[in-house]
Amino acid sequence: AYSTGGTTLMDGLLSLQEKYGLFLYFDDAHSISVTGKNGEGFVRSQLKELNPRTLIMASLNKGFGTGGGVAILNSNRFDSVIRRHGGPLGWSQSASIVTMAATKASAELHLSDELGRLQKKLQQNIALFDSIVSTPQDGAKLPVRLIPAGSDEQAIQMAEQLLARGFYAAPVYFPIVPRGHAGVRILLRSDIEEKDMLRFAQAVAEVAESNAAKSEVAQ
Repeated sequence: AYSTGGTTLMDGLLSLQEKYGLFLYFDDAHSISVTGKNGEGFVRSQLKELNPRTLIMASLNKGFGTGGGVAILNSNRFDSVIRRHGGPLGWSQSASIVTMAATKASAELHLSDELGRLQKKLQQNIALFDSIVSTPQDGAKLPVRLIPAGSDEQAIQMAEQLLARGFYAAPVYFPIVPRGHAGVRILLRSDIEEKDMLRFAQAVAEVAESNAAKSEVAQ
């Protein structure tokens, strides 16, 4: 799952792996918790079995709500390599007791019915947003939306206009996105009440429409 919306082409990558024996490394930080059984994420949910030459990495600082990271693998060889050579990183920046306790509590939540309720609420918020604001990610199940702005300056202005309305959304521009494709990144959540989501979506729609009108005049 990409940080600016959309997902990788799993079928194509898996086909290349089967044909050439490719090693596939996925960074799936933006879909852990928000999708899949027990919050396993987009990539793992697309795989019946985990190929020994596939490695999924993810941060626990986002949907999981704690800190640190997780490696999902199906190879004793990779496990051995990580344990043998990962010491300098792991021991120089080990997780605090508080972080480990929070991670344990979050893991227990992921194994409970509560996660399903939160995922359902997130999908409701996504659907509500998509019904008001049109983006290239319309209909996608993941909670990232990118409102196209054009130039870097326009993206910053749109973010400022949203902030003036009481909503924070970050502008994104090169090198996060290609030159000339700057925009405002929207990260939807499950804990936003319907009335607030409605207000937010309407504000985004108004700002996006205003920016589009200015762009047409400038052209």
